[in-house]
Amino acid sequence: MYTSNDILDFGKNIGLRLSFVYEFQPGYIVWAIKNKDNFKIDVESFLKLPNPRLIKSISSEVFSELFGVEVGNITDAYGLRLNAIDIKNSINDNSMTFSDDFFEFPKSIIKLNNLKEVN
Repeated sequence: MYTSNDILDFGKNIGLRLSFVYEFQPGYIVWAIKNKDNFKIDVESFLKLPNPRLIKSISSEVFSELFGVEVGNITDAYGLRLNAIDIKNSINDNSMTFSDDFFEFPKSIIKLNNLKEVN
């Protein structure tokens, strides 16, 4: 079982501490619970962390780099192709804006997580 202090050993956020990924990309943890059979978290360790930064919008330049399409500002979860470091770095260059919305793991994800039998 992974805690918020563990280091990811797979995927685009490999080598990053889970608390860091949670801070900048909590949706990646939700994705991992849904898609990785051996990924189970200690939910309580994440609930003790500050609320993560949720992407509100992405500049058209960043979107164009990611998807090769010219559009206006995007207000959706297109940060999925970015890793947590990319999202953190965007704070400094103002290419993304962040919401003050409160994040919590969906009940269905907590239920799925709790059903997993992982050593």
